[in-house]
Amino acid sequence: MRVALAGVASIALYKILFTGFKAGPRMVGFFIHLGNEWVILANLLCLLTGLGDSPSPGLGSVARNLQGFDLPSLVSPFCFDDAGGEIASRILAHSLGTWLFLLHLR
Repeated sequence: MRVALAGVASIALYKILFTGFKAGPRMVGFFIHLGNEWVILANLLCLLTGLGDSPSPGLGSVARNLQGFDLPSLVSPFCFDDAGGEIASRILAHSLGTWLFLLHLR
């Protein structure tokens, strides 16, 4: 949780001090941008803290679903030392991420 909040704070500070926002410069642009993005930030906060109305909310539900799998033994046949291994690992990571996203929607 501290890492996530530090990341949000550092990105916001960088955007405020150096680059600005599409909605406007500095703090004005930040508050306009925050007004447009508050729903996404609230959903991410609920996901991190486990708040919400689902029976098993938060990232803990993802961890509980993955506890029964021995992922290193499942992944090791796909790990090679050449470019094919890199492509295979990217495809595997994408597939696993898609599966977790669809599992979360359930």
